[in-house]
Amino acid sequence: MTSCGFDSLPTQVTTRRTIHGLAFNLLVVGPTGIGKTTLINSLFDFDYGDSPDYERGISDVELLVKEYRPQNKTIEMKLTIIETKGFNNQLDRSEIYKPVVDYIEARYEDYLRDELRVLESKYNDIADSRVHCCIYMISPTTRKLKPIDLVTMKKLHQRVCLIPVIGRSDSLTKNERDSIKRSIMKEITENGIKIYSASDFDLPFAVSASDDIIEDNGKRQRVRCFPWGRMYIDSHSDFPALRDLLLRSNMLSLIDTTNKVHYEKYRKEATKEFQDFFDYKLKCEEEKAMLQKEIDRHSKLSATVA
Repeated sequence: MTSCGFDSLPTQVTTRRTIHGLAFNLLVVGPTGIGKTTLINSLFDFDYGDSPDYERGISDVELLVKEYRPQNKTIEMKLTIIETKGFNNQLDRSEIYKPVVDYIEARYEDYLRDELRVLESKYNDIADSRVHCCIYMISPTTRKLKPIDLVTMKKLHQRVCLIPVIGRSDSLTKNERDSIKRSIMKEITENGIKIYSASDFDLPFAVSASDDIIEDNGKRQRVRCFPWGRMYIDSHSDFPALRDLLLRSNMLSLIDTTNKVHYEKYRKEATKEFQDFFDYKLKCEEEKAMLQKEIDRHSKLSATVA
């Protein structure tokens, strides 16, 4: 596997990251045929090696999890990619977001369990499987978000760093692309959906991806080939901006936002449930002790009278 920009990571990391390594976990959500696998291949410059959803007849929403060890000269890194399969293929789509949300919360639960169990000196050794970023892919044929997109994004935005991406943007003209981006961003704002804040980037991204690679002037480039010519994904879409955000400029920010915002919110809610249970249990124990004292007092009185 090639480094695909990972060699620029040392400019971001501190000594702590260098010593303990770095885990980055990316979730890609989107309907069948939107180009999720091709986007993953293009982002990380490898063959994800999975057949399209429609070739496997997936009827339920499944999550495919794969781990990789990208080459990096300075730090040890683990990349985990989670891709939805069969998303939006169902007749009843009212709860298709549930497997995705359940997965995110299960990874938070795993981390919390380890956090409560390990000694402080071993804290940095906890395996981090929490989802640090979710790419939510949107159809380029829509002029507004579908109801299921709104429902799913509302369920996800409080739990994970959410990045909306319009897939297959090569099917759009530049004016159409700009118009759809404005329309979708307006809907996201009006519906109170909180996406990942990246001031240097114009979200949502409208990207194209490709598995076709050519040599052009000594440079390896991914292209989409049409009867009328070629489209270079690095030149004619927001693909470079998405890649830069994920791999070069904002990877640590995504990890830290997950830890300080989304996981912290989950931990407060989870530990509050534990605390409420322990408070209830303590109250029951106190009431039980008081009742026992009262029983003992009445028993002594009865014995004295007898």
